[in-house]
Amino acid sequence: MADISMTGRDIDISTLGDIEIAEGDDEILQFAVNAITTIYGEMVFHPTIGNPVYKRRLKITESGGDTVMQDCITTIKADDRVADVTYMEVYYEEEDKSQVYIKFTLVTTSGHTISSVANIRL
Repeated sequence: MADISMTGRDIDISTLGDIEIAEGDDEILQFAVNAITTIYGEMVFHPTIGNPVYKRRLKITESGGDTVMQDCITTIKADDRVADVTYMEVYYEEEDKSQVYIKFTLVTTSGHTISSVANIRL
């Protein structure tokens, strides 16, 4: 599969002015980050894509962090190109607990191990 390459919510443009394309592992990571940062049900034409954590009433404590982690893992694993999520860390800054940072490593069905980060505001 291929998709328009994005950094955050911005479309990536090449030095020649062309729209960049994400393919292979880059596209899988981009899809995982986009799924984590999308509210479940928000996409009208793809209502099953997204993260249910946004609809929960959470206090960011250790147990709230565990819920965020589990929802993010479930969200990533909904992509049939992902075999497993082997590492995930969820953390936040004490000054702003609504800003949550997620580091993760996944294994694709083709056996590649790839990592990325995302951040969400709850």
